[in-house]
Amino acid sequence: DWNIKGLRQKKQKTVERVVATLDDQIKVAKACMEWDDVQGVIGLLAMHGMIPSEIASIESTSSLEGKIRHIVVPYGKTKDRRRVVTLMFGRDTIWLNIDEAIAYCRSRKDPGATFNKRLRNLFPEREGLVLYSFRHAARNAFVMADINTGIMKACLGWAGGDQSLAMH
Repeated sequence: DWNIKGLRQKKQKTVERVVATLDDQIKVAKACMEWDDVQGVIGLLAMHGMIPSEIASIESTSSLEGKIRHIVVPYGKTKDRRRVVTLMFGRDTIWLNIDEAIAYCRSRKDPGATFNKRLRNLFPEREGLVLYSFRHAARNAFVMADINTGIMKACLGWAGGDQSLAMH
């Protein structure tokens, strides 16, 4: 009476990642600050190199009160690479809405979905521009600013980053 079925393999979708241009970044940064809500925080933090799972992992926001406002990401893709994200713009929007954004990212299966819908409304002509496009744009900003590769990798939570220097 057995009903044996073979293993199913998921079809692999090869999606080409679109990296946000400088004009895209400026438009989104302005929109996020105008929205002044949870989605604005998610977008601004993506532009600083964070993804929703990292936002959900934030344990304390007391570092936002300091002279140099920053967020400590306890873990991202791996628990071995703790990092510090220095906030360069949109700090007031982030400060006012960070607690709600953390709760939102913890409670949703796909916390970036609403932001992606807003992106489609903002850029109806841009196919493939998603939240993750802005994390890669953060990398481009480091490169254009001629920042040391080790520091860039540490700030974005990538392997090979100089963690001690970034934490300093």
